Amino acid sequence: MILCLNCQKNLDKYQKKFCSLSCSNFFRHKEKVVSKIFINCNNCGKETLKVEKDTKFCSRSCSATFSNKKRSSCDFKHEITCKNCNEKYIADKRGNSMYCKKCKNKVTVLRRYKTIDGLRVCKYCDSVCSNEYCKNISLIQFLPSLVKYFTFDKTKIGSMEFNSEVERVKSQLYEDYFINKMSTIEMQKKYNCLNQRVNMILNFFFKEGLRSLSNASTLAILGNKNKFKIIKHTSWNGRVFNLRSKLEEKYAKKLDKKRILYYVEPFRVKYFDPVSNSVKYCVPDFYLPEKNLIVEIKSTWTLSVWDKKEYIIKEYLKQGYKFALIIGEKKVNYRKLI
Repeated sequence: MILCLNCQKNLDKYQKKFCSLSCSNFFRHKEKVVSKIFINCNNCGKETLKVEKDTKFCSRSCSATFSNKKRSSCDFKHEITCKNCNEKYIADKRGNSMYCKKCKNKVTVLRRYKTIDGLRVCKYCDSVCSNEYCKNISLIQFLPSLVKYFTFDKTKIGSMEFNSEVERVKSQLYEDYFINKMSTIEMQKKYNCLNQRVNMILNFFFKEGLRSLSNASTLAILGNKNKFKIIKHTSWNGRVFNLRSKLEEKYAKKLDKKRILYYVEPFRVKYFDPVSNSVKYCVPDFYLPEKNLIVEIKSTWTLSVWDKKEYIIKEYLKQGYKFALIIGEKKVNYRKLI
């Protein structure tokens, strides 16, 4: 067992030489200590060890605050004449102020910034302005991205042509997105930057009017930009659907013969993916409203992918839908997958 060097008590595992701070102080100041007497600090009242004859405080900060209490605030203040307007004002002796409060801001502007008739000049457009772009914090944050990816001329920053350059980049993005109807993925390839950055810039310039998810998918289908093969099919009741495979087309024709009401990819179902630990959405292939039935048409290749997604089927059943899985042209017992 290890004992305290001062009081000979047993020490804990984390204690090396002394059992307490008071024992440590007493042992190290044995020559100075008058007697093992504890006194109360004159400032905070904390109990502390009397190391010397004149010990009155527990620390230097308590000693300083106690002595400062006796002084009045008037001892630190005196009257000074402002160098700018020559008016007298009361200032602190401990400071280096040479100007009154009214003149201080004016002098700092004149010293640090470029001015015109005493007014501060904007460092972006080189004029005394109230332009929305210069005072917009978001644009200032996006300036490095605009310069690096979106052909913004860096030399225009700090000149009178700054605002016109911003408008040029804005009109360029407007032409790509709205007139040429480019997708964000195509703009990402054009400007060689992340898709997230393209979306952020578009949201900043065009807060309203951006495409919704359904409008974007429709535009991709009409422009043949969809990665899936699209088969246009007209149902028995005159509805036109876009099918993604010949298997779906065969199943749709069977439903047409039996005059069964159906919809293709009518809605999205929200589910939790435990693999990626995130919330996702899935779109059913067919929905039969009369039977409240969701039908998924899969090939043998896509079934191997679906073997790992049994939680989607569970979500369908949890939300009250009936479910059917068709592999090729045969109906399969989906309960084996769960």
